[in-house]
Amino acid sequence: MRFAHLLLVAAACLAACSLNLASAAVVTFAMPSDPQYTTVPQAPPPSGGFANDGIWLTMTNGTPLIVSDNSFPGYVDGQYQLRTVSYTPAAGEVAVQGFIADGNDVVVAGTGSFPSNPAYLPAGSSVGPSSDFIGGASFTALSGSFGNWISGTPLRGGLGVKFANGADIHYGFIDITQQTDGTITLHGYAYNSVPDEAITTFAVPEPGLMALLAGSGPFAGWALLRRRRTTSGV
Repeated sequence: MRFAHLLLVAAACLAACSLNLASAAVVTFAMPSDPQYTTVPQAPPPSGGFANDGIWLTMTNGTPLIVSDNSFPGYVDGQYQLRTVSYTPAAGEVAVQGFIADGNDVVVAGTGSFPSNPAYLPAGSSVGPSSDFIGGASFTALSGSFGNWISGTPLRGGLGVKFANGADIHYGFIDITQQTDGTITLHGYAYNSVPDEAITTFAVPEPGLMALLAGSGPFAGWALLRRRRTTSGV
């Protein structure tokens, strides 16, 4: 009975997630479990230099660029860099490339000397016109004494973003885990394709599960439970 109850709970969660994914307005990109989607620590840049290694993603493109030779991919609307720099301690960072590509912003939080660092957004958070954003060529940390990503254990959550796509403004989020060593694992990202409309954050499923949910719609959880009952006899 306990196993059946757990399956019912899982089915409900899957069904709820499928409602998010089934929305025609929400465009979602999921990353597979792969070491390339976890940042590799790099040395702090010299004075006047740049730390370009990391995961460069564009919110409207489902194929992030992995940079490991410190090359600079150029400015693009909706572009963000995830990276880890070997400060003491190592810090995960998000680079908001908005100095030339206007409109790339991130939701911020923080207190004291660091009020403008990327906010930790748990699943179910709203990202939209009323959110507190910062943009420009901002390089802001996710760990140490910055923002509200501080945790003694790996912390999964969303980075809320606002970006330009031509003449339109869109809202979205980047689903990451901030590891205790300062590295960042990218799980996926999503945005609302309707300009100026908010989006609610959620944990992006892995590609295989997301395909199941998207294909089965709101009954995905029920269908998964039914298959498990048929094969296990529970």
